[in-house]
Amino acid sequence: MESFGQLKPLSFDPVGWRGPVLASANTSWAGIPFEVHELPPLDAPFEAVTPAGEKGITIILEGSRTIVTQRGGREVECVSRPGMVVFSEGGMHMPIARTIGTGRSLVINLPRPWHDVLLAEGGPESFIMPPLPSHDTARALALTLCSEVENGATTGALFAESLSLALLRYVLESTTPPRMRVRGGFSEGQRRRLMRYIDDHMRDDIGLTELAAFTGLSLRHFSTVFCKAFGVSPHRYLLKRRLEHGARLLAIGGTEIAEVALQLGFSSQSHFSAAFRKQYGVTPRRYALSRRTSSRTG
Repeated sequence: MESFGQLKPLSFDPVGWRGPVLASANTSWAGIPFEVHELPPLDAPFEAVTPAGEKGITIILEGSRTIVTQRGGREVECVSRPGMVVFSEGGMHMPIARTIGTGRSLVINLPRPWHDVLLAEGGPESFIMPPLPSHDTARALALTLCSEVENGATTGALFAESLSLALLRYVLESTTPPRMRVRGGFSEGQRRRLMRYIDDHMRDDIGLTELAAFTGLSLRHFSTVFCKAFGVSPHRYLLKRRLEHGARLLAIGGTEIAEVALQLGFSSQSHFSAAFRKQYGVTPRRYALSRRTSSRTG
């Protein structure tokens, strides 16, 4: 199917499709190809088929819509809400009985060069996987893509590509399996995933065994690879990240030092204060006071 002289990337509602309300192909947009579709209610059954050889990502922008599919001779309902992310793989068939409600979605076509970038960062080869529930960040990034194209894509190729990669990487990090498969050293994508994993678990009593298991490496190999990638031992890196987060909380204010220590997984306020003073040269209390004073005078 064609739209405005360009191949239509993906179609999930071929019966009710009236053409995209926004198409990146109509502008000088240098980012990931996408279209915005209106999603009408449909009473007649149909089969949604992703074109062979294509991979796609759909992000629901607006509306709440119930999709009734046929599975094993019975009807199954799925409700799509803003921020939901749905994946498609070439040749996938989805028999749909009807849809209830309206909405609007951003549909991304993933050309091979863009997919290769994700694969280099540990992304999935196959897009046959369940949808993600509502993700505000994915929706916000998708809306920014729409805004850029609506305004004529005047910010240039570098911004378009960076924004597109930010969206794809966010979705990638939200969908990849909980454990990595590291061979040799960390790729940049694996390094970033490990950093995010540590940040997400810094309040827990996370240990070396858990981090090694997350990467699929032995304890000894993990410590060696980690030190090479980050320049410090896993213990020193985790302590540094906890203290940096603690410094941000103290600068914002409104949280007692004992509570900050507890939130960051320190055994006591005195343990936190001693480690903080060693890294920053001042006590947590003095640091908080100096930051708040600077904020008022600034």
